[in-house]
Amino acid sequence: MSPCTHKPLLSHLLVLLAVTALAACNPSTESGGNSDNGNGDGGGGNGGNDNNGDLVELDYGVGFVLVMDPAPNQIALRGYGTGQIPETTRLAVQVLDNDLNPVAGHDVSFAITDSTGGPELTRDSATTGSDGSASTILRSGTVQGTTQVEVSMDLLDSNGNVIEQDVHVATTQPVSMHTAAPVTDGMSLSADVFNPEGYDYNGIPVQVTVHLGDIHRNPVADGTQVNFLASTGLVDPVCTTDNGACTIEWRSAHPRGDGRVDILARTNGNDAFVDTNGNSRFDLGESYEPQGEPFVDTEGTGQFDPGDFFWDLSGTGDYTPADPGAHYKGIGCTEDALEHGHCDERAVVFNNIVLVASGSDLRLDPEPTDVSVSDTVIYQMVDQNGNVPPAGSDLSINCTDASATALDSEVPERPGALFGPWPVVINYGDDPGSCTLEVQSPNGLPQRYTISVN
Repeated sequence: MSPCTHKPLLSHLLVLLAVTALAACNPSTESGGNSDNGNGDGGGGNGGNDNNGDLVELDYGVGFVLVMDPAPNQIALRGYGTGQIPETTRLAVQVLDNDLNPVAGHDVSFAITDSTGGPELTRDSATTGSDGSASTILRSGTVQGTTQVEVSMDLLDSNGNVIEQDVHVATTQPVSMHTAAPVTDGMSLSADVFNPEGYDYNGIPVQVTVHLGDIHRNPVADGTQVNFLASTGLVDPVCTTDNGACTIEWRSAHPRGDGRVDILARTNGNDAFVDTNGNSRFDLGESYEPQGEPFVDTEGTGQFDPGDFFWDLSGTGDYTPADPGAHYKGIGCTEDALEHGHCDERAVVFNNIVLVASGSDLRLDPEPTDVSVSDTVIYQMVDQNGNVPPAGSDLSINCTDASATALDSEVPERPGALFGPWPVVINYGDDPGSCTLEVQSPNGLPQRYTISVN
C-alpha cells in the first residue's frame, strides 16, 4: 500500500503529536498536512513516528496515541515575545493507520485545559491532510502559568462504525508561559574566588557567573546574551544563558593598577516595576525604577564618578544618570501605557562585581615586636598594595621553648574585605622563648619575623 493511500476505516490508530515553536503566528501554517490552503490537502508522508514520546493505548483496543514532548515547552507571555522565546507554539497531530501510513480526512479536536490569563488556540478542530497531519497554534495569555492541550477524536471499529464520539485520546506535556525578559533588579554576579594571586602573575583565572531573572524571578529565556568588560586584566566578552545563568572567565594581565578589578555585565531587558494588579504587564500608575547608563565603579563609591568608564547609550558624550521622570523601558506594556510613550525602547540591565588581584609580596602590619607570655596579639596580613592576601596565603608559627597558636591563619577565597588586611589572632603560651612568624602566598616567597616571648 502506498504511504499516501487514504484509508477511511481506522482499525488501529497512531496519533503523533509534535509541538514545535513558531516565531510568528501565520494562519496558513495551521492547515492539515503540508498544504498552505487550510483545507487539509497537504502532501503525504511516511508517518514520521520515529520521534520520542509517550505511547498510550486507546480504549477498545483500536490503536495507540503517541504524544511527543513539547518543543519548546516554554513560551513568552503575550507582549513579551523575543527572538529567544516566541509567544506561540504549533501543535501538530499526525494520524497513522496500523501500517504507519498517514490517514487523510480524519477530524481532530483541540482544547486548552487551563485558560487562565487568556491563552487561546487559533482553531479548535482540524482535518488531517494527505500526510495525516493537522495542527493548531497555541497563543500565550497574559498571566504566568502552565497549560496543556487535549486532543480528541472519534474512535472507529474495523468496519468504520463509530464506537464512541469525541474521545479524549491524548494530552500534551505542560507548556509554561512566563515573561522570560531580564529585569533591572534581577541580575546578580558571583565568582569562584575574589582574591586571586593575579597582581604578580599573568593568566590567573577567575570564573564569574551571572544569574538573570524576570519579573516573576523565573530564569530568563535560554540564549539570552550578556556582555562583559573589566577595568583591569582580560575578560571574556560574552556568554549565553542556560537556565538563567552563564559563566565567563577573567584572567590577570596588565593593566593592574592598585589591584582592584571591576567587572561589568550588561544585557537588554525591562525596568523593574511593581505589578500591583498582577497582570505581568506595565500599567500606567505603577511604580518603576529608571536606570542611568551602565558604568564601571572603579572608585568603589556605588555611584558614577568622573573617570569611570560608562556605556554612552545616549550618544551625548557625557554620563546620563537615572531620570525619575523617564518613560518605562522594556517590553510588555499595556495599550494605555504604550499610548503614553512607555516601552519605546529596551532597558539596560547591568551589575558589577569587584575582585582584587592580590600580590605575592606579603607582610605583617605593623611589624611584629617582642611580646610577653600569655599575650594575645592581632597581626594584620597584607600584600604590597595594602590589599587582602591571595586565597590560600597562610601565617605559620615555629617556636623554640615558647608556644603559640594562631586563629584564622589561612586566607579564604571569599574574604569579607578585599581592600584591607586579613587579621590573624595569635595566642602566646605561658613559657618564654622565641617564635618565628612566617607569611607566604601560594606562589610567593616567605617573609619571616623572629620575636622574643618574655
